[in-house]
Amino acid sequence: MERRRKIEHARYRSAANHLWTARLALFIALWAPVSAIADDAAVRVAGRYDARVGHVETIGTLFNDAQDIGGGSGLLIGDTFVITNNHVIPPENNYKRLEILVRLKSRLNNPKAATLVARDPRRDIALLQLNAPAADAGGDRCPMPILVKPVQAPMGTTVYVLGFPLNQDLSLSGGLISNHGSPPTELRWQTDTVMNPGNSGGPVFESHGSLLGIAAGGIVKWTYGGETHDVDGVNFFIPAAELIASPLFTHIAGVPADKRCWHVLQDDLVADASIAIAIDDGPSKAPQGPDKLDRDYTVSETKDDHPVVFAPHSRNYQSRFQAEPGYKIVACTPRPQSANHAHDITCNIDSGGGSAVFAYRLESGPSVDQWRGWWTGFVTLRQERKPATGQQ
Repeated sequence: MERRRKIEHARYRSAANHLWTARLALFIALWAPVSAIADDAAVRVAGRYDARVGHVETIGTLFNDAQDIGGGSGLLIGDTFVITNNHVIPPENNYKRLEILVRLKSRLNNPKAATLVARDPRRDIALLQLNAPAADAGGDRCPMPILVKPVQAPMGTTVYVLGFPLNQDLSLSGGLISNHGSPPTELRWQTDTVMNPGNSGGPVFESHGSLLGIAAGGIVKWTYGGETHDVDGVNFFIPAAELIASPLFTHIAGVPADKRCWHVLQDDLVADASIAIAIDDGPSKAPQGPDKLDRDYTVSETKDDHPVVFAPHSRNYQSRFQAEPGYKIVACTPRPQSANHAHDITCNIDSGGGSAVFAYRLESGPSVDQWRGWWTGFVTLRQERKPATGQQ
């Protein structure tokens, strides 16, 4: 009996020890230091373009010698031009003297004097020119890809805004594209990205490092049915296509191409090869990110011409997708959302997995019976990370 009590006591003590060991392990797991999880795309965008983002300060001397100070953000184009919002730069005739200062990358850096070159009030764009070229314009980080079509950045695309909100130092915020504009904001793309006073004029990038436009502001109050409501997450930016369409872009177009750091992508693909070149830090650097990833690319095409009177007519279409830096494509899957008279649908991957071609044929009806052909949907690319340089 005594021996059995000793055994039971030993078992109890052993169980108690295991319980305390488990509690200690849980305590350590909860309180042990954990490495921060970074958004790799955000880190790359901020690190690549911070030297080209400027704090724009305006100092207006009134006719009674009082000073009126304002500010916003801007994007350096080339080594002297800075593009910002028109509303950031007050009317010159309001003042006896208007001084414009630009501090690149940080509000703590020395200011560079600038002059107003041109305004486009309709698009809310202004172009400034530094009185002296920027010594560190981030030229080693060129070219800066520019996306101009909604199909290149569809609804739901992740975007990042760089700027100087609330007169603070350079900041980054992220969100999604909500829509591509509708009256009365058809010259704006909508985003839920956080914007505050001071963000106006700052650049908006997507996750591959392509410029989408410049921040313009948002709606904070909305009146409907006689009641006023607070509004969150309804902000806007001026798309790059409007920057290019503006008359003031002729000044930017005059900058030599090798100094402009401005490369417009006409392809409908989100992950174009030239974007990969722009943000890749070099082949010897091991890529970051998961071992496998899936990417969806939007494809939308309609055949609405009817060149033959009494017979249908068909045409072949294709879209080429590039693998993301450090990855190879291993599977390509078309996922139609809506299709009509779409035939011969294929998606072929090249031998090295560097790209895939989605091909299809659309048919439209004769001119006497004008039915259309279309294919709208997504192409999903399964990608796997390549071995690091030197590995098999």
